[in-house]
Amino acid sequence: MTELAFDTKQPALQACAGRKVSCTNCCMRKLCIVAGMHSDQMEAVDQLVEHWHPSPRGRHIIREGDQFRQILIVRSGAIKAYQTLENGDEQITDFILPGDVFGMDGLATGRHIAGAIALETTSVCAIPMQCMLESTGLAKAAEHQVLALFSESLNRKDAHVAMISMNKSHERVAAFLLDISARLARRKLSSSHFVLSMNRSDISRYLALSQESVSRAFAKLTQAGILACSGRQVDLLDFQALSRYAGRTGPADLQQAG
Repeated sequence: MTELAFDTKQPALQACAGRKVSCTNCCMRKLCIVAGMHSDQMEAVDQLVEHWHPSPRGRHIIREGDQFRQILIVRSGAIKAYQTLENGDEQITDFILPGDVFGMDGLATGRHIAGAIALETTSVCAIPMQCMLESTGLAKAAEHQVLALFSESLNRKDAHVAMISMNKSHERVAAFLLDISARLARRKLSSSHFVLSMNRSDISRYLALSQESVSRAFAKLTQAGILACSGRQVDLLDFQALSRYAGRTGPADLQQAG
């Protein structure tokens, strides 16, 4: 059985099945760098975009120290970003979903600080940075969305810091599940029924917990009737209780998106 981050039979993903790859018909275009562009501008971006062959699970898309050359966007699949610690351990710093831009960490020094590995079969689009900068019109058209995507990336990092600052493992896992749920909802996918691309080991290295602590946290939330798990399949049953575990009480946090 192929393990996906979400059910590929959902309408939002079925709509893209079988289509020739292009920005104008991509189901992620409203989240991507081309969001808000006119059709002629998207067609111009299409001339620059490199559609890479799908990467199988476990393949490096970026290695730490690689030269920065292009803006990368996930079209389908999922990726984990990581950094190698001094003791050789791998610290996962982000989970990257369809529509997310990644690899921008290389802008400052010209080299990537973090590596990126496919969590499942993953398709990536690449826009050479130099080509984008040389096309003044496109650079201007993409300016606002690039800043928005930068902001979203920073928000994810802030959320990650908040997660790992929580004292109890079940609080971190609850916050993690709410974060994944909200991100899937923005992609018009089910926020309450999904299959995680990442395994318990990945989640533990993201939340700075032992794998056993993550497993116990899932068990605790399951026993409380807050969620149901079967392998990597997750059904969120009680958003309000899950939000309380994660220390969130605002109306927006308690909404079930679908």
